[in-house]
Amino acid sequence: YLNAGTTNDSFLRDHLDWMKKASNWAKFSATASMGVIHASHTTEAMTLLEPYLPPSAPENDPNAEHPTVSSTGGYAEGGSLYALGIIHGSHSGSCATKRQEASAFLRNHLRNSHANEVISHGAALGVGLTSFGSADLEVVNELKELLYTDSAVAGEAASIAIGMVLVGSGAGNANSSTNVESKEELDEIIAELRNYSKETQHEKIIRGIAMCLALVNFGQEENADATIEEMKGDRDPIIRYGAMYGLALAYCGTGSNKAIRILLH
Repeated sequence: YLNAGTTNDSFLRDHLDWMKKASNWAKFSATASMGVIHASHTTEAMTLLEPYLPPSAPENDPNAEHPTVSSTGGYAEGGSLYALGIIHGSHSGSCATKRQEASAFLRNHLRNSHANEVISHGAALGVGLTSFGSADLEVVNELKELLYTDSAVAGEAASIAIGMVLVGSGAGNANSSTNVESKEELDEIIAELRNYSKETQHEKIIRGIAMCLALVNFGQEENADATIEEMKGDRDPIIRYGAMYGLALAYCGTGSNKAIRILLH
């Protein structure tokens, strides 16, 4: 974070041995950190991350099949997909065309990487960042497919990414800012997520869904009260924990005495 957005990656270049020694999630984080360093610098993003990105089908051959994804490893590959999302996720520095291209690339890997939960994890977070606040129903459904594979690692990222796509939309509430055409389906998806949090045995997924519901209610104020009240009364402590995030996000920047009283209770 010290060099966020500066493109100054001298530390990584000077300590390549350290990068090579990193394993598992340390390798994922080290690779993803390149996205923080190069945030908003979209022109050379693919060239920069090419050594780490998972293989893709040739772009000039629409009939080519996506390369088979191994079920093991994938930490550098998953980290690079997350890095790509971080680079393009900044709306201030990323033009719409570049962001859409990155989103399409990431969604391709999202659909084809279910066999590897680490690559899926990185792809889902990248998709969430490049589709942030779009309320795109097609993207949400692709993320939902990953969530329903019931992989703890991939499912956590998929549910958080759904929250990023629907951030501030108020989907599932009495009033929401989603399109009339997609409102009913998005409301149904939110209801499914709530039910799924009660059915899954994975705490990571429950935590991801809690954060998703909190993100959806960003800036919703009173419109989010019913959802927050329901989360506060849930028997699962992780959902109750998510209710506090939801309350903070719903009333973010308002100075609401009501919200502060609830948080201090």
